[in-house]
Amino acid sequence: PVADIESIQTELALSDLETLEKAIERTRKKAQTGDKTQLPLIETYDYARRLLDQRLKIHPNNLTSEQLFELASLCLLTLKPVVYIVNTGEENSDGGQYVEKLTKHADSEGAEIMFISAQVLGAIGGAYMLGSAVPEAVQGSLGSHSLAQGITVPAGLLTEIILTFVLVFVIFATATDNRAINKMAPLAIGLAVVVAHLVGVPITGTGLNPARSIGPAIVSGTWINHWIYWVGPIIGGMLAGLVYEAIFAQKKK
Repeated sequence: PVADIESIQTELALSDLETLEKAIERTRKKAQTGDKTQLPLIETYDYARRLLDQRLKIHPNNLTSEQLFELASLCLLTLKPVVYIVNTGEENSDGGQYVEKLTKHADSEGAEIMFISAQVLGAIGGAYMLGSAVPEAVQGSLGSHSLAQGITVPAGLLTEIILTFVLVFVIFATATDNRAINKMAPLAIGLAVVVAHLVGVPITGTGLNPARSIGPAIVSGTWINHWIYWVGPIIGGMLAGLVYEAIFAQKKK
């Protein structure tokens, strides 16, 4: 991702260099006719061009307010705020090599980096689409999770912890362990999801994934005991990781 960002920045800088060179040529022609008001503009344009020639970013911190005003009419691309959206994958969400490089790159430019879970946004968007497609009379809660009648909050929380523990444990054992037959991982994980739903649907509706739970909850406004579907999976997933790492994972020699 960092290489892609640098390529984009290079393209933007080349475009701005062309804009500045044309602007310098225009202002010099005007100055040659005796218009001395163009001289400060030439100096500012030339300074900005030198920055780009040296592969330095034109940043407001490098310019005076007067220079910023003089450059505003050129609409330079490298002076505009830019948002880069990078897909790094879940395996890097906890600080993998790509995220580390992106963070260093952002720090070097004085920029900020923000992580957004695509699953949460996708769940909300999907729930809104479902709500608009299904007649209001039969929408119900759009599949929002809730505890079954007679199920207490502690029982529901424990169910979510156990079900998520099993699912995440299976993922560790089949998809990340070199000793496993990785080609069988999708089948094993799928069966774990099926079993979790067979056991959990009559109890909690089977959350497992907070992103899955929050989408329909936002659209339908169903928030009763919603915290269970965040706390339970988070605790279950963490416990699965800790147990697998402590007991079953291969230890580095």
